[in-house]
Amino acid sequence: MPFSDYSLEDELPTVNVNAGTIRGYYKRSYENRVFSAFEGIPYAKPPIGQLRFAEPVPVEPWSGILNATVLYECANPLNIKSADKEEDCLYLNVYVPRKKPIPNENLDVIVFIYGGFFMMGNTSIYGPEFLMDANVIYVSMNYRVGPFGFLSTGDDAVKGNNGLKDQVLALKWVQSNIRYFGGNQRSVTLSGESSGGSSVHLHYFSNLSKGLFHRGISHSGTALASWSLITDPLKNAKKLSRAVGCNNSSTRAMVECMRVVPATVICKYVPVTFTSVGFPANSFGPVVEKVSKSAFLEDSAHSFLQRGMVYNVPWMSTTCSSDGIVLLYKNLQTFNEHWLQDMPDILGYENTSETEKKNISNRIVDFYTAESPIPASVIVNAVDDEEFNIPWEESVLMQAKVSKSPIYAYYYDYECNADCMAYDREMQHVQDARLIYYDELLQKPKSEGGLSKDDEWMKTFLVGIVTSFAHDGVPKPVKFKPVTHASGWRYLHIKDKNNIRMEYDKHLETIEFWDDILSDVRNQTENL
Repeated sequence: MPFSDYSLEDELPTVNVNAGTIRGYYKRSYENRVFSAFEGIPYAKPPIGQLRFAEPVPVEPWSGILNATVLYECANPLNIKSADKEEDCLYLNVYVPRKKPIPNENLDVIVFIYGGFFMMGNTSIYGPEFLMDANVIYVSMNYRVGPFGFLSTGDDAVKGNNGLKDQVLALKWVQSNIRYFGGNQRSVTLSGESSGGSSVHLHYFSNLSKGLFHRGISHSGTALASWSLITDPLKNAKKLSRAVGCNNSSTRAMVECMRVVPATVICKYVPVTFTSVGFPANSFGPVVEKVSKSAFLEDSAHSFLQRGMVYNVPWMSTTCSSDGIVLLYKNLQTFNEHWLQDMPDILGYENTSETEKKNISNRIVDFYTAESPIPASVIVNAVDDEEFNIPWEESVLMQAKVSKSPIYAYYYDYECNADCMAYDREMQHVQDARLIYYDELLQKPKSEGGLSKDDEWMKTFLVGIVTSFAHDGVPKPVKFKPVTHASGWRYLHIKDKNNIRMEYDKHLETIEFWDDILSDVRNQTENL
């Protein structure tokens, strides 16, 4: 809401964009700076009716003044109650570090993509309050998640990747309109956390995204993560369609049937697609599409990197200690009791033979520990490596080998103040992003879990890294060297304000171990 210290006579910020006029309101930054906020700007037609499961269509012009003061959320399969009203959700938000935007001021632009394993998430979790104390424009976008954004039949009925195509359309909107807010359309940095970070990386391999951004930042997620690609999308599409009563023989008829099913019903039955341990991560997500002009992804990111086919702009990729806790923290005790039984589903080799499952499980246990029973910390480390650390390191090394642009990597090992950590243990995931993009969980006084003085120092340091990278592709102020193929694995280790340095060879032995495991898994599944 607008701040009460502005009278009704104060002129609210108004901007003319290509589709019409929008009116925003005023907010204050973390450092009490007044800035203008435009929340709920439509960039596509509502994806309802025949546009459900379809590629996004640009918004039509409107008449009059659109009040951009509302944050929208997309239908979330894990929040059933409000799903119907949230299908109309393709809106974005623009925040300008000025009381009144100055057209063509040429400020750097950061466009943020939220995470949630392609199954959940919304723009309200993160905010502009930290970045508005820097001289950048911040844009956050909604995109469809779960089956609404990532259902695919593997054919022309629903090609897939519509959530990623939403992101492309939002980036096109930025290119066409951001100058009216004072942004430089030639200096757009795409950033994201978790599956948002993976999304950023996937844009490096899409013909649809070229020219729409000029730098990328992936926090705790890359295109090589196991949860970043669905290899058999039709299986889960059929599971869901049967559950909602669409038992059609053809994929086209199945999709037409599902288009008239209430969104709340679709969300209710999404759990039928989860694995036996309840993981939502691999139900719906990015897929490799048939080659076409509208395809977002025509091959796997791994294949593109092997062939040296990657968008040639700077990339910074980050990971945090204990990122994997996000997949375990609610059920860690259960996993600890049934670890050997659940390992195949958790670590992605559930489709191998029973003999190979036991063999792989034993190899993993032997690699990580000799203790019995297996400590919870070992479970977290194994999941952390397989789901986050190893994909991060492989992505950076492979891209550094083939890209002509600099590639940067940092490992974030700073612990937020104790109250903050106790507030939500899941915060160990993407914890660096939370100190850059103003996580709503940090909007508390220090005594109640807000920022300590050390947290504030780290916040300023991280915001500096991101905004300097968004300016010219070189992160500052610390001495931050890019990864090069010749230098091997080199990354910045961020521990605390007195312990930030370049390091080498963090997980090379672990990379080799998981390379062997994943190679065996691929061979097994191909021969079944």
